[in-house]
Amino acid sequence: MQMTKFIGLGSVALTLCVGSFVQNSFAGEYFVEKATGSNISSTTLQSATELFKISVSQSTPDAKNDSDSNRVIEDETKAIIRLRPKLVKLGESIIVDLAKIEAKTEKILFSAQLKAAHADELDLVIKRLTRTVINEDSSQGKDRLGEVTHSEATPNELIPAKNLTYFEFGPAFLGNLNQPNVGYLFSGGYSWDVTSALVRAGATAIIDGSAGWLDGHIGGTVFFQQRSTSPYLLGDFGFGFSGSQGNGLLDGEKTGGFMMAGGAGVQFFRNSTIHVDLGIRLGFLFKTSTLGIPYHGGLHLGLYF
Repeated sequence: MQMTKFIGLGSVALTLCVGSFVQNSFAGEYFVEKATGSNISSTTLQSATELFKISVSQSTPDAKNDSDSNRVIEDETKAIIRLRPKLVKLGESIIVDLAKIEAKTEKILFSAQLKAAHADELDLVIKRLTRTVINEDSSQGKDRLGEVTHSEATPNELIPAKNLTYFEFGPAFLGNLNQPNVGYLFSGGYSWDVTSALVRAGATAIIDGSAGWLDGHIGGTVFFQQRSTSPYLLGDFGFGFSGSQGNGLLDGEKTGGFMMAGGAGVQFFRNSTIHVDLGIRLGFLFKTSTLGIPYHGGLHLGLYF
């Protein structure tokens, strides 16, 4: 009789333990604290808190119904596990930190951090971060956690171009135009900037005594870094004219044809409304005069605004 009771009580205890284990393994109750932050608006913090709550129920792997999903509780006194979110604004990006905390002891059970390139990526960031912290996934930097880039969050979104006007000037020289002296370079036009590169449409003029160079071109610039200061390479293609040194401005030999130019430089203050450009440019005509193939080189200081 006693043995039967013992076995019965043992079976009940075992059932409760297994049930508790299954429930804790596949679903849990979490209290989400209000998100705090540095240089973050109250509206963004409130939205982040709600996004964390929504993400809790979506963080259960292989949940087939609502009873299998993690849940958010609103009664702070009944909380066993807390989720403590924190946001920090760093330039245009936002660093999101989430800690999983034992309510009674305030012991941090697990924490992780993720950086979003822009505020409109917070929904993707919070969903990924919540899943990682609740499931205590230690593979943070591998496929699930890390920096969420703008292209990852919005892979099909077109990048808007920033329309700018530019003007450049500096010293220059002309080759195979019978003019060994240093002349003056002037260049200007329009550009369309898409952060990692820009497209230009403009003209370049070089005056050196009675010799000269004039071209109209379409070109591109590729930046090596997406930062405020970035080195770059440029290339231009268009149509140009050159005139060699003579007794007067129109007396020298004139040559015209397609032209090509290339160069390199550094652009400063790319995060501001006015960019400062310092670079060099070398170009030549696809046409030969009696003195050879006309070419030029110049150093320029420019403003994009």
